[in-house]
Amino acid sequence: MKKAILIITVLFLIAVAYVINYSNQEITLKNIASTLAPHTNAKEPATKEITLSDSTKTNNVDKVQIDYYIIVGSFRNLTLAQQKAEKSKNDFNNNIIILPPTTEGYYSVSIGKYSSLEEAKSAIKSVRAGTSSNAWIKSVIK
Repeated sequence: MKKAILIITVLFLIAVAYVINYSNQEITLKNIASTLAPHTNAKEPATKEITLSDSTKTNNVDKVQIDYYIIVGSFRNLTLAQQKAEKSKNDFNNNIIILPPTTEGYYSVSIGKYSSLEEAKSAIKSVRAGTSSNAWIKSVIK
């Protein structure tokens, strides 16, 4: 037991020394937000809403702008995403957008881009009432 405590203590001290000596990268809201990006696929619950703030947020380093998208599907396969986009063009008159893949490789199919959360929430009501009851709002930091 004493050996385990000693090993844990030594590893902890090494980690602290590393952070103090080698971690000089400045952490910004953009860095943090990219690690919090939603991971979705077509089988996930329909009520996801991930937001960091309303339309804009300012910090000391730079101004962050957030766009909100109404997502009707998210796929690892680009072909499936394109098929969903084509089907969505028939169902909705909105601008269909296939977002670039997330770090996990998911392509999200969006039927609209909004500059504020209130606009997106207002628009999603009609989308859910129509053919896409599983739609959700995704926030993307520019």
